[in-house]
Amino acid sequence: MAKEVSIKGYQCEKCGKAYAFENQADDCCKEYFCRECGVKLDKYHTLCERCKEKVAYEKAKKMTYEEYVKEYGDNMVVFGDDYYSEIEDVLDYCVQNEIEPPKYVWGTSKQTVKLDADTIEENALSDVFEDAKFSYKGMEELRTFLDEWNKKHRIDYYIEEPIVVYVPEDMLKDLDKQI
Repeated sequence: MAKEVSIKGYQCEKCGKAYAFENQADDCCKEYFCRECGVKLDKYHTLCERCKEKVAYEKAKKMTYEEYVKEYGDNMVVFGDDYYSEIEDVLDYCVQNEIEPPKYVWGTSKQTVKLDADTIEENALSDVFEDAKFSYKGMEELRTFLDEWNKKHRIDYYIEEPIVVYVPEDMLKDLDKQI
């Protein structure tokens, strides 16, 4: 047997589209502007690309290239969307592509992918009865094996960090001589 119900909804005042929640109706035709410079943006964005870079730069740790190499060793640097082994590679890329060289690049942190015994056990037993566990001795054997395996088959990767690394002035001057 059917029962009559009332459903409450919300409507965008500008276009008339209906929503289940008030905040959805409020956001429907809302215009978005950069909170730093005021330029109009796509829906749900609050910073334009130029201001996003500026804000990130202001908050970042600043280092000379020499300081970065000393502290972070063999970490890569980031220019645009690409990762480079060293600043010289960035400058070579700029020369080859006739791009103005940057005054700074972004630093990275090094991460390592490792297989983990506890995660493997959890995944292996996910469809088995609740509280199922492999033996303590078996798990210790797996951990020992994985420690050695991870050392032998490690995969390193880099993540861009809020570290500004200044391109040395002498490198930029040398680059000017080449152009």
